Amino acid sequence: ITPEMQLDPISGYMQITGTSIPENSDEVYRPVLDWIREYEHTPARQTLLDIRLDYFNTSSSKFLLEIIRVLKRVQDNKHEVKLRWFYYEDDPDMLEAGQDFMDIADIHLEMVKIEEKH
Repeated sequence: ITPEMQLDPISGYMQITGTSIPENSDEVYRPVLDWIREYEHTPARQTLLDIRLDYFNTSSSKFLLEIIRVLKRVQDNKHEVKLRWFYYEDDPDMLEAGQDFMDIADIHLEMVKIEEKH
């Protein structure tokens, strides 16, 4: 199962949603990571990444962390970057995962609580 991804270089808006448990994370995330690394050289004035995952596996987490690290470099190069990590109020593990990414990548992630799972 792969997440839905939206990447818009003009607006700087990026979104990763759904569930991320692909059989081969490299096939799913490598093109996205390559795209974001290219974006890093000519980013939009503002970049916004929304991560709204219900669940992700360990191999997905490695790529998510690398995406966040690339955006940290964009921010370090004096561009405005905002990262939002969405989690359901009844899912403390997903909240903790977002906080872990924030600590590891040393970048602020806005934690956005979603009231209930649909």
